[in-house]
Amino acid sequence: MERNEELLLRARIAELDGGAERGMLCFTRYLTPREQMLARNVRGSVRRFVWGGYPDAERRRIFFVPDYVGEGGDDPQAEIDALRVFFAEEFDAAMTRLRITGSGFRTLTHRDYLGSVLALGITREVLGDIVVLDDYAAVLFCDEKIAAYLLTALERIGNDKVKVSLDAADTPLPPRATAPISDTIASPRLDCVVAALINLSREKAQAMIRGGEVELNFAPEERTDAEVREGDMLSLRGHGRFVVRSIGGQTKRGRLRLSAAKYI
Repeated sequence: MERNEELLLRARIAELDGGAERGMLCFTRYLTPREQMLARNVRGSVRRFVWGGYPDAERRRIFFVPDYVGEGGDDPQAEIDALRVFFAEEFDAAMTRLRITGSGFRTLTHRDYLGSVLALGITREVLGDIVVLDDYAAVLFCDEKIAAYLLTALERIGNDKVKVSLDAADTPLPPRATAPISDTIASPRLDCVVAALINLSREKAQAMIRGGEVELNFAPEERTDAEVREGDMLSLRGHGRFVVRSIGGQTKRGRLRLSAAKYI
């Protein structure tokens, strides 16, 4: 993220925090994981609830919650229930779900859905996740105004005719699909982990890192010796996104066991 964009995000968060102090429910647009990480570093005076419509959401909104709203604790559904006591209409409008269903003529991918929606003049920043349910259907998160437009304007995904309808907020969604990865590494250095994740030599992994092709927790990382920890997210240009499940448990040869997963 460019420096001026970061400053604008920080200013917006401060503004929304102030609005919640005055008793209003305030919330951001849908933020990328990188923007969410930056937002966590901006101090504020009110409670925040980060939610993208379902537990595995990547793009999420930050809700700034007035003090008089009861706390939901660590359970997202309890937090949602507490917000709906006072702000049901506003909250549900911000988390509108659309179901897009194809004709069955062709398999539809995430790229197909996103490309067709953006072709209508909608920018990515006002959309949440697109959850592909199967070969012919997906759920899109957005706010109520965007949903109203898409209900009438979105008629085709690629060359396939589709139907668009409102989807119930409590309909369960499948978890994000992942492929498990298991390997051993010499150390938790970034170059070692990258090499193991995509089956490269350590030298080639170092070249990727120094070339700016690796993000660690959604921020560019060019230090080959940066430490990787459990729960870290790695984005490798041309190879996708990975999450580190665990690093630990030495083998007889003194190497560390790496457990990770690739998002597919």
